Amino acid sequence: MKIIILSEYTELLIPVLGLILNVTVQIVSRRYILRTGILKSMSLGFVIGFLSVLAYEIYFYIVIPELVDEYIAILIVNLITYSLLGFCYCNFVGLGISALRTRILKELDESKEGLTLKECLERYTPEEMLELRIKRMISNGQVVEKDGKYCVGLPITLFMAKVILIIRLAILGKKNEFD
Repeated sequence: MKIIILSEYTELLIPVLGLILNVTVQIVSRRYILRTGILKSMSLGFVIGFLSVLAYEIYFYIVIPELVDEYIAILIVNLITYSLLGFCYCNFVGLGISALRTRILKELDESKEGLTLKECLERYTPEEMLELRIKRMISNGQVVEKDGKYCVGLPITLFMAKVILIIRLAILGKKNEFD
């Protein structure tokens, strides 16, 4: 009986442990091992974390057979929970890397007297922002240039964008902040 109760509490922590492993793998692979782009290191971290959650669940299934009746439900809930935690982490990192509002707030903070609208517009012209974004996407392989036209590079990136759109629609009820 004590093992089952302990297992129930442990089951609550499995998605969090998967996220901790996700973040650790992402940081270590980005900085020390692969020294690759953020997208590849985040994908690797997510996959390793997902597999660790799956491995924990298989381990508990083997060690505590008393929970067989609940095993599939617990497995599904923990994999979904981990995936949503990973999604939140990905968006948190993305917010710090490429969000315009984060960059503007940083520059306003660094400016002693603040910035006028004109100064902000001079620093952030739409053309420069688009050019920087496209260059970043090309360097990550998300976009490729063919005959002077841009096309989707990595299909996984397009898939992730569609998943983000679906989650955003489900949670916020709109596709983007301008709807």
